[in-house]
Amino acid sequence: MLSISITKGRIMEQCLPLLRYLGFTDAALKSRQLVLRNVSGDRQLFILRGRDALTCVRYGVADIAIVGKDMLLEYGSEGVYELLYTNLARCRLVLAGIRPPPKDSHLRVATKYTKMTNQYCIENGWQAEIIPIYGSAEISPLIGIADYIVDITASGKTLQANNLNILATIADISARVVINAAALHTKHQEIQQFKGHVISVIGSG
Repeated sequence: MLSISITKGRIMEQCLPLLRYLGFTDAALKSRQLVLRNVSGDRQLFILRGRDALTCVRYGVADIAIVGKDMLLEYGSEGVYELLYTNLARCRLVLAGIRPPPKDSHLRVATKYTKMTNQYCIENGWQAEIIPIYGSAEISPLIGIADYIVDITASGKTLQANNLNILATIADISARVVINAAALHTKHQEIQQFKGHVISVIGSG
């Protein structure tokens, strides 16, 4: 059996044609179940948050994961192999705030992407206090938690609605197909077949 972990939300919604092609029924996909089996019983699906989907494939609980590139950049790719990148769930990781950072300033930046944010601030020569926040980061500059945020955006509309401007793009993000490094050898044929299905149904980047 081939086990697939997938990020719930936007990535899963855009992968629905693929999941149907793989034999998962609409009834199952619309249910609240987080572990699904396809009609023929040869594939199972774990529906998880992005970090957890990556963790499952890293530790071999799942053979394959479909996750955003942001998860790989933030949490690393140890134990996994990036098989394919797609154009699904395209967005950007951005620095946003009311106004550009002044030179030689000490910044307070709210984000759940603490590793990438720290790297970006170092690269730009900024001293920064990174404030972990896991809800709506957009509120942080408005209530004084932080001066800036680093977050994912697709259209920028939520930032605009909260009077924030995109000041820089840190990384372009899309959905990636990653596999457990060991499964590349133990389930090579099944994984190559899965890769073919992804390319034929949703394409690759």
